[in-house]
Amino acid sequence: MGKIYLGPDTPGYMDLQISALYASTAYCFKESKDKVANGVYVKAELIFNGHNQQIIMISFKADFPKTFEDWSNKLFNFDSKFADSNGVNFDSEFYKRYKSLERRLISKIEPILEEAKTLSSGIVDSIRFVGHGMGEVFAILAGYHMALQPNNPFEVIVHTFGQPRIGNTQSTSFIWKLMNEGKMDVLRVTHSNDYLPRIPQSSSFLHPPFEMWIESDCNCRANDGNDRVYGCYGPFNEFLDVYIESNECLNGQPTQSKIANLGPYFQHIMGKCPHPDFEE
Repeated sequence: MGKIYLGPDTPGYMDLQISALYASTAYCFKESKDKVANGVYVKAELIFNGHNQQIIMISFKADFPKTFEDWSNKLFNFDSKFADSNGVNFDSEFYKRYKSLERRLISKIEPILEEAKTLSSGIVDSIRFVGHGMGEVFAILAGYHMALQPNNPFEVIVHTFGQPRIGNTQSTSFIWKLMNEGKMDVLRVTHSNDYLPRIPQSSSFLHPPFEMWIESDCNCRANDGNDRVYGCYGPFNEFLDVYIESNECLNGQPTQSKIANLGPYFQHIMGKCPHPDFEE
């Protein structure tokens, strides 16, 4: 297992900054064309990634409970998992909500996919799903289903900020298999002030690798040099055939009951606080 320091000069850090920016702007979604259902918005657009290529950026915003008690007591049914067509188990409440809106989500994404397919080979680098709060639940599930499409021509990348555990060891192992096959790349960003990535606190639920942990006791202020950002992965479990969560990062910190809005994530990745409109 390991924990390595990450900084702005780390390869791929700029890509993460782009994801943080678009996860933030999702909180400004107010147009009806972005609305999928009450409290659920998705925006699909082609953007430049800074490497003379374009990304299909899919940003999600979804309303979600404000307290950790609501997350723990109302949203999760620890004994209820929903198996998809591959037999992979996810939290039933999350998965059923996603599936109930999947056709409408796809209808928002399809036009930009078709546009991207008309461009010259190599112009579009990847399709990226980003989100925070409930938005990240849609991001990881939408990315998972895109990675399963047999004729998908794009690399699938998922960047989430404060994602709760939505699957069991089986789904984590299956996502790791997709990552090993080059069909999907997942990075979840966590923060010391955020309780959400640590629930449900049940051995039945497990995050997929890998984690970027923001070690900080702040909410959103100027970085005073005492905060650190680490890339983390836990020990490799041969039975599950996957890296499990690292106790050197968020999972090994004292339990607390805060839920961080996007501000702390944005501030540390981008080096500044977001506009007040981006706060939940």
